Amino acid sequence: MSSLTRILLLSQIFLTLSVFVTSVLQSFDRFLVPALSPLFYNLGSIIGVLVLAPFWGIYGPAWGAVLGSFLHLLIQLPFLKSLGFRYSLNFNLRNKAVVEIGRLIIPRTLGLAVDQINLLVDTALSLSLSASSVVVLSFAQRLQYIPVILFGSTIAQAVLPTLSRLASNGSHAQEDFKSVLTRSLHQMLYLILPISIILFVLRLPVVRLAFGTRRFDWFATNLTGYTLAFFSLGIFAQSVVSLLARAFYAFKDTKTPLKAGAISVLINVILSAVFIKIFNFNVWSLALSSSISSLVNAALLFIFLERKVGGFNFQQLLDPITKMAFSGLVMGVFIYLPLKLLDRGGWGSLFPFTFGTLLLDTRYTVNLLILTCLSAFLGLVFYLMLTSYLHVSEGKRIILMISRIKNFGKSFFPSIFQE
Repeated sequence: MSSLTRILLLSQIFLTLSVFVTSVLQSFDRFLVPALSPLFYNLGSIIGVLVLAPFWGIYGPAWGAVLGSFLHLLIQLPFLKSLGFRYSLNFNLRNKAVVEIGRLIIPRTLGLAVDQINLLVDTALSLSLSASSVVVLSFAQRLQYIPVILFGSTIAQAVLPTLSRLASNGSHAQEDFKSVLTRSLHQMLYLILPISIILFVLRLPVVRLAFGTRRFDWFATNLTGYTLAFFSLGIFAQSVVSLLARAFYAFKDTKTPLKAGAISVLINVILSAVFIKIFNFNVWSLALSSSISSLVNAALLFIFLERKVGGFNFQQLLDPITKMAFSGLVMGVFIYLPLKLLDRGGWGSLFPFTFGTLLLDTRYTVNLLILTCLSAFLGLVFYLMLTSYLHVSEGKRIILMISRIKNFGKSFFPSIFQE
């Protein structure tokens, strides 16, 4: 084993211990410090590149990774101690908790392996089209993962301790379990749906701003945009899968998510092969098959969970979702219109006397950024107003938060917030 490998292995050991500590803190509803710990890992990596690399060469970033992973762990240890955690060496494979963890971890590990099959198949099929298709698929995936990680995984992780406690209380807490899960689902979808629509409508500006026009010609930008659009159709389903899977984990059931995941992977593999090899579609079809398989996964998990908890109140569950979906579709129109009307190369060029100097030449990055942010902002404002008008509780809650911020600002800066 080379010295560089040993250094990186030390980094992984620290990270593994830190992930364990993160899990313990989250189980006690402590989320702030685990959320901040990656910043310290990045700090160590930056130090390794900027400070250590000039002296130690390639070993500098490696030791930077060690420093970052150590800081990732160190920042969490005081909070772990405050919870009363004390470590003692006790090697007992027959311990009841150890046996239960071993039973639960095997299906979960297989589930992660199944996910890698998806990645392997998509990479192989995109590579069969062209080397650039792999880049297009990878870049589009990175963009669609952002809302899934920010809102889907985050909300799912935050609600897991509560769901676990309710699930352990037996059948008398079942209604509370369903109520918490329903509220979490609504909160997640309220945030995910508008972001998905923004990525769908503003796919080309987002790709241009994210990866630049110098490295991407128009063909690659267009193809990446189409791929991102088809990925965006399944963003909400991926987020729902993350939440519903943790609902099963709360019941100490890791087999059902594995079964649903295996079925969805099989569907994805079949559809991807059919789209690419039989219909000769381009790389965007891999995004379409991924979204379809995510929808199937979410549907299967919901069906299995409904049987497990004795059914849901469908009116209570679907009424807010229907209003969010309707508001999101109308929001898409309010994003698309300013995008086209204020673009000098779009519809705005047909009405020069109406818009005049408001037209933006989006060949320049600054103008493209202004137009993209303006379109997204107008769409989000309309989405917030319409969902609040339709009595979606999440929309009303956000408006209440904004009003509180305004009142808070009046107390410190009365001249700014004068009516």
